[in-house]
Amino acid sequence: MITEKDRKAIKRMQKYWKWIIPLFIFLICLLLIGAGVHIYVMRLTAQAFETSVNEVLELDWSPASPFRTYEGYEVIIFNSLLHAVIYIGVAVWMAVHLLDAWGTRRLILRLWHRIEELERTLAQASY
Repeated sequence: MITEKDRKAIKRMQKYWKWIIPLFIFLICLLLIGAGVHIYVMRLTAQAFETSVNEVLELDWSPASPFRTYEGYEVIIFNSLLHAVIYIGVAVWMAVHLLDAWGTRRLILRLWHRIEELERTLAQASY
């Protein structure tokens, strides 16, 4: 049987879902926007230095490389900052997901124990 403690836990989870789902959607949109901007910057960089996107991603540091110029360093710094934003976004998303999964797991285990108690009670009553 579901106790008052279980009802409170269910209400608490329902309250969290009101802000967790929009947060998930916001973080996923943020990651998609970050990835889109990253791809766009890589293409612009490849066009600006008249090279391929693969060379931009490899960031050739030889003396003949176009990335040894001031503009090249600006692009590399911007690219690094963009990667940092993407990774921080992924980390925040993972942290929220893990916390939510932990809370959901606890709720499921509580309900599972209540179901087992109910089955035992019904089994004893049937004898």
